[in-house]
Amino acid sequence: MLIDLHSHILPGIDDGPGSEDESLAMAEAYVKAGFTNVAATPHAIPGTAWMSRPEVVYEKVDALNRRLENEGVGLKIYPGMEIALDADLCRLMDEKRIISIADGPFVLIELPFQRLPLGWEQVFFEVQSRGYQVLVAHPERCEQMMAHPGLYEKLAKAGAWFQCNYDAFLGAYGPGPEEAASYLAQNGMVHCLATDSHNAADRGPGSISEAITVLKNRIGGENLRLLAYENPDRVLAGRRLLSPAPVGRPKNGKRKKPAWLPW
Repeated sequence: MLIDLHSHILPGIDDGPGSEDESLAMAEAYVKAGFTNVAATPHAIPGTAWMSRPEVVYEKVDALNRRLENEGVGLKIYPGMEIALDADLCRLMDEKRIISIADGPFVLIELPFQRLPLGWEQVFFEVQSRGYQVLVAHPERCEQMMAHPGLYEKLAKAGAWFQCNYDAFLGAYGPGPEEAASYLAQNGMVHCLATDSHNAADRGPGSISEAITVLKNRIGGENLRLLAYENPDRVLAGRRLLSPAPVGRPKNGKRKKPAWLPW
């Protein structure tokens, strides 16, 4: 069994499927890949058209769950959002405009692809002061963090948990993110895996079996189960996450230097 905490499966709300029929095709692909539960996490980007009202997200989740039940598709959809890291994040939380994953204590926060914004530490602190836990979406795709991997540990010390995309381990986003994802996984810094699916074709869960084979070889079956099922299940249940055992760490205990670094 697999659980996905990062999916753009809801129709007509962001850059995911355009219709409920396309959402159904995604759901069928999920079931075929071995998933039983999926958190719908449409983009929430303040100041853009991709800042859906929570009631719209809940309505679409309910409608899709009814459709899946009627069609006999064995997949459960939970509400959520992929929230852009923004200075207004906590204000939006206070105004009840943000949906946490399954309405629990974890919020899925997307970092900019280029570099962390000034003041991110204060935002993380304020989010946690409101009783939430930060689950960072695909940190392997942030260019600044790829170039300065010490920032991963800085975010972790600030209380962040990390969710990496399965496809990153297959090189789907290029060699930098692939190396970064491997670095995080081998050093026990990935806590959840997710598909970040947008459709049933080129950005769907269809490559999961290949990614799972790669990951099992790199981090072992026990760690893989923790990241693919046990920790995502803990997120849905609102329980504290567990850290996987590091693999490939040298005997002196220091973390491996990522292969892409020039020094």
